[in-house]
Amino acid sequence: MNVHEYQAKQLLKEYGLPVSDGVMVESVCDAETQANLLNSPLMVVKAQIHAGGRGKAGGVILCQSVAAVKAAAEKILNKPLITHQTGPAGQIVRRLYIENGANIEQEFYLSFVLDRAHGCITIISSREGGTDIEEIAKINPEKIVKTLIYPTTGIMDYQIRHIAKTYGLCDKNHIKQLGNILTKLYQILLDKDAELIEINPFVLTKEGSLHLLDAKVSFEENALFKHPDIEALRDAKEENALETLAREH
Repeated sequence: MNVHEYQAKQLLKEYGLPVSDGVMVESVCDAETQANLLNSPLMVVKAQIHAGGRGKAGGVILCQSVAAVKAAAEKILNKPLITHQTGPAGQIVRRLYIENGANIEQEFYLSFVLDRAHGCITIISSREGGTDIEEIAKINPEKIVKTLIYPTTGIMDYQIRHIAKTYGLCDKNHIKQLGNILTKLYQILLDKDAELIEINPFVLTKEGSLHLLDAKVSFEENALFKHPDIEALRDAKEENALETLAREH
């Protein structure tokens, strides 16, 4: 089961992970109101659909004023957004997420994937953040690093250092931040029976902090009976009819 970005980020925030402050809205009026409350020199308006490729499709808009946020909301809210994952009809954007922007120094890729073949969790990391991992795999496969985390050991210190090296992070403070982030993301995967946590981009800000700028989380459908709080996040309008029918039967 997939959830929206704003829902994923709320979960990450509950675990003390560094994500931007933001709010979900469902109308242009609310977008304008919440932008005034955020009162940030840089805000990002993001279409909330269960599909990747939002940025290239115009579903992620940087705004430097409340008026720009309002214009962005008018442009994409309640309209179809067509990405490489939606099909030609696109998906109607019913919700927006407005959050504070970040002062980006570097962009990375980070994901945790439930690896049933190896009986472990695989961390996928790359210096090439901000683009689809499929594109990275096609163009620069050598820039993708996979780290296997086994349940008997958890994340080891040497693995944290190895992933830091992948990102080109040498500063002790950055490595400490990275270790904290990796440990907490791993714990979410275990606690909530998630099968995927993808952070793209995962960024280093000009202020020197690591930040989870985007978040995609998918949960194991067969384990949702243990997590009514996660099941409550389901957005049936984002699922196709066949998925809904299969789940109900």
